[in-house]
Amino acid sequence: MATTPTLIASTVMDYAANLLNDSAKSIYPFNVQIPYLNMALNELQEYFELNNIPVTDTISTSIEVPANVSSIGFAP
Repeated sequence: MATTPTLIASTVMDYAANLLNDSAKSIYPFNVQIPYLNMALNELQEYFELNNIPVTDTISTSIEVPANVSSIGFAP
């Protein structure tokens, strides 16, 4: 049975630096890549939401939203 590989942020950024011909990460270190990684994660989250793709198999607890609140989101 095949398993899905688990990628962590540092591995993804290592791949990105290699694809940008900067294996030593002298031009594109992690701190330069993090904003782009966050942009990609936000886009992926939006794709999942638009296509009703569940992210986990667990059910979260209820969130109480006060009256007159028009939107909720993730903490920065």
